[in-house]
Amino acid sequence: MTQTVTLESGDFNDTLDAGLIQPNPSIDIEKFTNGVDADTPEEAPEIAVGDTVTWTYEVTNTGNVSFDASEIVVTDNIEGTITNIINQGDGDNILAAGETWVYQKTGIAQNLTGSASETQTFKFTGNSGLDGPEGNIRTFTAGDISVKTSAFSRDQHGVWDESFLGSFSSGLGVTDASEGNGGNGLHRVDNVYRDNFVLFEFSESVVVDRTFLASVGLDSDITYWVGTVDNPFNNHNILSDSFLNSLDFTQDNNTNSSYSRWADINNGEVAGNVLVIAAATSESHPDDRFKIKKLEVQEVEGGIYQNIGTVEASGVGDSDLSHYVNTNPQPGIDIEKFTNGVDGDTPEEAAVIAAGDTVTWTYEVTNTGNVSFNASDISVTDDIEGAITNIIDQGDGDNILAAGETWIYQETGIAQNLTGSTGETETFNFTGYSGLDGPDGNIRTFSAGDVSVKASAFSRDQHGVFDEAFLGSFSSGLGVTDASEGNGGNGLHRVDNVYRDNFVLFEFSESVVVDRTFLDAVGDDSDITVWVGTTDDPFHSHNILSDSFLNDLDFVEDNNTHSSYSRWADINNDEVVGNILVIAAATEESHPDDRFKIRKLEVEKVESGIYQNVGTVDVLGVTASDVSSYVNPDSDIFGVNSNGYA
Repeated sequence: MTQTVTLESGDFNDTLDAGLIQPNPSIDIEKFTNGVDADTPEEAPEIAVGDTVTWTYEVTNTGNVSFDASEIVVTDNIEGTITNIINQGDGDNILAAGETWVYQKTGIAQNLTGSASETQTFKFTGNSGLDGPEGNIRTFTAGDISVKTSAFSRDQHGVWDESFLGSFSSGLGVTDASEGNGGNGLHRVDNVYRDNFVLFEFSESVVVDRTFLASVGLDSDITYWVGTVDNPFNNHNILSDSFLNSLDFTQDNNTNSSYSRWADINNGEVAGNVLVIAAATSESHPDDRFKIKKLEVQEVEGGIYQNIGTVEASGVGDSDLSHYVNTNPQPGIDIEKFTNGVDGDTPEEAAVIAAGDTVTWTYEVTNTGNVSFNASDISVTDDIEGAITNIIDQGDGDNILAAGETWIYQETGIAQNLTGSTGETETFNFTGYSGLDGPDGNIRTFSAGDVSVKASAFSRDQHGVFDEAFLGSFSSGLGVTDASEGNGGNGLHRVDNVYRDNFVLFEFSESVVVDRTFLDAVGDDSDITVWVGTTDDPFHSHNILSDSFLNDLDFVEDNNTHSSYSRWADINNDEVVGNILVIAAATEESHPDDRFKIRKLEVEKVESGIYQNVGTVDVLGVTASDVSSYVNPDSDIFGVNSNGYA
C-alpha cells in the first residue's frame, strides 16, 4: 500500500509504486587519479615522486532504488576504506536514483622505479701497488653496467682528503695520508685514525643488493649511502659531509664476526647511481678493516601504480581502475637575490646604502622543475655571508618545496665603507733588532707613506684557548715567541703552528687593500692562513684575538706552498678592503710544520667602490646563482650620484 496522497488540479505524481514498477537496484563508480579517468596504463597521468596524489570516486545510483548512506561502502584495494565524502548531492544522506556522490582520498606519489631482478656482479680484484697517486679512479664493468671507483678519507676534525684506491686479489683497499706506503695491512678500508670511504659512480641507476667484504681485520662494520646525482659516471664527485647528507639513503650494517662475509645492504631497495661504502663512521672504538671484493646490483625499470575503487550497496556493486606513472624527473631551481629590496644584478642597478646602516639580503628560491625537494635537500649560500638558513616564508609550510613553489630566505648585515684600491702601493718593512723574548701583548708600530699599522702577537693552544704572545722584530722580520717556546731560542721565535698556532694582528690607521707579504727565515714550510676585515678604528682601539673575532672578519683564505725558501705570498686575491689583517701559520694543517717571519707587507690605498655578493642555491646537484650589489651614498662609481641615480 502507498501512503495517502492528495493531488490538486493539474498535479502529477509518478513516484508511487502501485505494483507496476519492478525494483532494479544498480550502482556505478568512476575513479579518477588527479582528475584523470585513467582506466588503462596508456591514460595514466604523470606525477612526480613525493607529490600529492588525489583519487576521486564518483558514485552514482544508476537504478531505481534509493540507498541510505549507511548502506554504501567505498573501498580501494590499496588505500583501504574511503569515507571522505566531498559532495553528497542534495545532502539528505540518501543516494536517490540518478544522484551522484563524490568521495576522495589523498596520498603521496611513490617512486615507481624498481628492480628488474636481473643481477650483475662486479669483481674488484687486481694487482696494484699498496700506494700510489691520491684521487686515482678505477673503472669496472659488469654486464652492460660500468662503475668508476675512488677513495677518500676524513680526519677527526671533519677535514676531507682524496686517497689512493688500490685493487688487490682480495678487493679494493684504501691507503690514506696517515698510512705511509700502506704496508703492514694498512691499505685496507678502515676507520683507525682516519675514516676511509670508497665512492662508486655508476653509468646508470641500479639497486645495490649486497657486497662481499674480504681480508677482514678484527671487524667489518660499515656505513653506506645510496643516492642519485646528475651523470656521476662522467661528472666525478668529491666527497664531503654535505655531499653525503644530500644522498637519499644511509644505513649501518654491523657484524660480530671477524671473517670475510656477504653484507646485505639497501634493504629498502633504493635505486641510485651513487654508492658510498665506509668503515663504520660512528664507532666508539673503531677497529674495522676490510677490502671490498664484490658488489651485486640489480638493473632497474620504470613501473606503474594501479589501484581499484569499489562500491557496494545492498548487494549490488561496481569497480573501476585508475593508474599513474612517475613524471620524467626534470629538476630545476632558480634564485633571485635582492639587496634592501633592490634586484641589483648590475653595478648600475646597485642599491644605495650608507656605511654602518643595516643591509637586508633576500633570496627567493623557486622550484622551476617537476621534482619536489625536501627542506633538508636545499642549501642556500652567499659567497661572502656564508650559509643562509633563515627562511622567512616557506610557502605552504609543509617543508617540501613543490614544483612552482617559492621560499624566501633572508640575511642581514652592516653596510661596509666601500673604499677600494687606487693602485698606489705602500710597502711596510718590519725589520728590527729586538730580543728573542719579552713582555706578552707588546705592540709595535710601523709606517709606510701616510699609512700606519700597529702589530701584535697571539697564540692559540689545541683546546682553542687564545693568549697574548711576544712580538719580536728581527733582521728577517716579525716573529712570535709564545708561552710554549721558553726564551725563543733555537729558532722558536718565528711565526709557527707547532704545539701552538701563532697569529700576528695588524691594525691599520685607515682602510687598505692588502696585496702580498714577504715571508723570510722559513723553516720546513710557510703555509699561512689570512683574515681581512673592518672594525671601528682599530689603530686607536686595540683588539684581542679570539675565534669569534676571527669569524666576524669579512674574508679568510689559505696560501700554501711546497717550497721551504723565503717567498712573496700573494694574498687577498679578492681585494677585500679592510683595516684589520691577521696572518697565522696555517691553522688546518694535519702535520703542522710551518715556521717563518713576516718581513714585508705591501698594501694599496683605496677609493670608493661597490659591494657585490652572489647568492647560490644547490639542491641535489642542481644549482642557480644570482648577484646583487650596493654602493655608499657618496659613491660616484659608474656615474652614480648620492641619490643612486645615473
